[in-house]
This record gives sequence, C-alpha cells and structure tokens, in this order.
Amino acid sequence: MQTQNADYTNTFRDLINDGQPDAEQYQNETFRQWHQQWRARLARNSKPLASSLCLMRNHNPAVIPRNHLVEQALNAASDDNDMAPTHALLQALAEPYADRDSDDPYRQSAGPGEHVFQTFCGT
Repeated sequence: MQTQNADYTNTFRDLINDGQPDAEQYQNETFRQWHQQWRARLARNSKPLASSLCLMRNHNPAVIPRNHLVEQALNAASDDNDMAPTHALLQALAEPYADRDSDDPYRQSAGPGEHVFQTFCGT
C-alpha cells in the first residue's frame, strides 16, 4: 500500500471482496504475489474464509471523515449557509461499515487539485 501510495481505507475494504481486487493499483506483480500469499495464509486459518472476511468487514470502515470532504462541508456551511453537504456527510458517517452505493462519493480520496491539510494522525 505504501509503495503504491494506495488509500489504506479503500484497500482494506477492497481486500474484503472475494477474489482479486479489480482496481488498476492492484494489477502490478508485487501486489499480485502478496495477494496470493495472503489468500494462502487465510486458507490455512482454522476459521472459514467467510468468517475472516466478515471480521475484516466489521473492523475496516467503508466511509471515514476525509479531510477534503469535511472541509467542503464546513465551507458550504460557513460561506453559503448551506448545511446540505454537512447533513449528507453525517448521514454517510452514521453507518461507516455499511456498503451502500450512495456512499461512493465519500469513499474517494482527495483529488490532485484538492487542498488537504495534514493533521496529527496523517489523514
């Protein structure tokens, strides 16, 4: 993940899906080899694969309060007196482990043109 500058939250969620993740960042040989080793390790567990993936799903949120989205919501509220982005973000964050298509915009990392402040925890 570090080598590919991957989004950790999205990567952990992508690993939960059965099979090889599809995104372009997962197509390099290093990841493919690691993924095969990881899946082999999961197969050696005494628990069924579905149980391991369920555990991962319950401990790796699909939606987190990303700085660029929080900043957009704050700016809309303070500059335009528009609370809709804040309410939408809070609705997505109310069930962070749910896999809902409506939450896809809240899973996106900051784009190249979006200014993101570095916080203490590095998010």
